[in-house]
Amino acid sequence: MIICTRILQYGLKFAIITVEIKTGDKIMAEVGFTIQNNVLKKYKGNAVNLEIPEGVETIGQDAFWGCKQIKRVKLPITVKVIAQEAFRHCEQLEEINIPEGVTTIGIMAFAFCYKLKDVHLPDSVVSIGEQAFAVCQSFEKITVPEKVKNLPAYCFDGCNSLEEINLPKGLKSIGESAFLECRLQHIEIPEKVTAIGENTFYGCEQLTSVTLPEGLTTIGESAFEACKSLADIKLPQALTKLGDRVFDRCEALKSISLPASLTKLGCGVFGNCGSLESLTIADGNTRFNYADGLILSADGTTVEACMPYKKGVCEIPKGVKNIAWYAFEDCEQITDLIMPETVTNIGVFAFDGCKKLANVKLSSKIKKLNCNVFSGCKSLQYIELPEKLTTIGTSAFEQCGLKEITIPETVKTLKGYAFDQCRMNKVTIYSNVKLNMRSLGRATFELYAKNTTFDKICKGYQLCAILGYAEMYYAGEELQAEITEGYKKFIAENADKVTASMLKKPAVADFVLSLQCLNESETASIVQKIKKLDNAELNAVLAKHKL
Repeated sequence: MIICTRILQYGLKFAIITVEIKTGDKIMAEVGFTIQNNVLKKYKGNAVNLEIPEGVETIGQDAFWGCKQIKRVKLPITVKVIAQEAFRHCEQLEEINIPEGVTTIGIMAFAFCYKLKDVHLPDSVVSIGEQAFAVCQSFEKITVPEKVKNLPAYCFDGCNSLEEINLPKGLKSIGESAFLECRLQHIEIPEKVTAIGENTFYGCEQLTSVTLPEGLTTIGESAFEACKSLADIKLPQALTKLGDRVFDRCEALKSISLPASLTKLGCGVFGNCGSLESLTIADGNTRFNYADGLILSADGTTVEACMPYKKGVCEIPKGVKNIAWYAFEDCEQITDLIMPETVTNIGVFAFDGCKKLANVKLSSKIKKLNCNVFSGCKSLQYIELPEKLTTIGTSAFEQCGLKEITIPETVKTLKGYAFDQCRMNKVTIYSNVKLNMRSLGRATFELYAKNTTFDKICKGYQLCAILGYAEMYYAGEELQAEITEGYKKFIAENADKVTASMLKKPAVADFVLSLQCLNESETASIVQKIKKLDNAELNAVLAKHKL
């Protein structure tokens, strides 16, 4: 047995490490080290400045996780591997030397080391794990070693001080969210990279320019979303795919040219690009055409996307059959929409957030309105639904400015929240469709549902149905006795709920008194209350019933 004591000096602070070497290749340190087979398994000391003993080859998984007091660490030249989460949440760690010879930095090895900055990665590093340096908020610059071929997902995610990074020439791939919300101003992607993953540069608000390699074929979903300073980007000639929302909220982007090679255009690629003034498609592209602010399929049957600079009246070209998902999302300058009779399908969220859209002419051939198709169209006060319509999807008109709506007899399905948060005054339903909770919003309105049996009206709309049914009766419309019985039963069982409406609306008073579903004392009470109001219309109702 050998006992060895070393005193390490860092300015005015000291860490005294006493290690006791025993048989079985097991080393226990009095200050908190657990080392076995050259692997530092755990540290439980409280030193601020720390030197790892010579001979350690691997910093083990979770070895220093949560050691929040440590500020400086010196690793011996024997270290080859820094394992998964080795220094995770060392929140005061400012400095660490990573010696030449280290080949692997594991998953989340330095994640949430908020004060760690300017780490030098030696040329020996071959592999870096996912989230290895995630949320290292003091990082300002870093050079990735030449031997690293794959930059993993979330590697520098949340490094919101990282302004400069040098990537190796031999790098082949960049994982999703690798630089999410960094402060990079410029990035040059190496020539061998063929794909940029989802959310790679999401939220890099200082990023002004990007150099893409000529061999790049794919840019993943939201790769440059919310890069608010990105004013210019040249897409390479080999590019075949732009994922969903790639340039969404790139507020400084002024122009873009799509290469001839492009075959896949995701949803909402140019959404909320308020400065975008022009888009061109290279000659020879066999997949897309461009006309008057619209990207169309080459055969002219699908509207793939509408540019945010499209204003005023939008007349969809004849021959279009399909409007793609999110095609017009957040096109806030469009006021009128004219749709040809050739259109048979409108994708989900197709016109979501078109805040100035006030007039819509739908194709009569549309049978289904998908979810959120017109949600957020706050200027849309009226729309005529097609006579062949069978389905209105979830939140189809949520948060619209609709004042009234007529649902045709052909509609068999009305999904929940279809008209939620629409402050409508009148709803007319000609079909016997089941009303789900909040499918028509929360406001109290007159529900004209003469063909809907009362059992298909959910509790939240029963009073609305009474108001509408009473108005139809008052106007002399012919009503079905079977359906009227359902209303009669509800009124008899909920006299207190209906009484308040009788005092405000002559039609309700007339309807309820005609049904004779209240008992004598209830009838006498409401008659007395009506007389006290001295309202001419209500008094006329009483006279009609000789009360």
